[in-house]
Amino acid sequence: MGAHWLEINGLRRAILTGESKIAIFKTAAGTDASLHVDLDAAYDTIQRLRQAEVQLGMHIALAHDANWMCEGTDQVLMSLLSDSKRGEWLSRVKVGDAP
Repeated sequence: MGAHWLEINGLRRAILTGESKIAIFKTAAGTDASLHVDLDAAYDTIQRLRQAEVQLGMHIALAHDANWMCEGTDQVLMSLLSDSKRGEWLSRVKVGDAP
């Protein structure tokens, strides 16, 4: 069986690992809200991704979490970066700018 990996956009590794939680905020009306329309579905998806990574050995690549670029820890995503732009992008991300 070959390597399997999945790229997820818009999820931070800290949320996937449980180090951080999905942001919930108060609306002007005082009710709780989130960017997720269905929080239960979001929590379920995160749990399934954790299981896929831990139990099945699937590589979960989180494209919008720049820590992988700063730390150079995600070889799958690093391999997708343009060789001609890699240094420039890394410099920008390290100071908090977008690539």
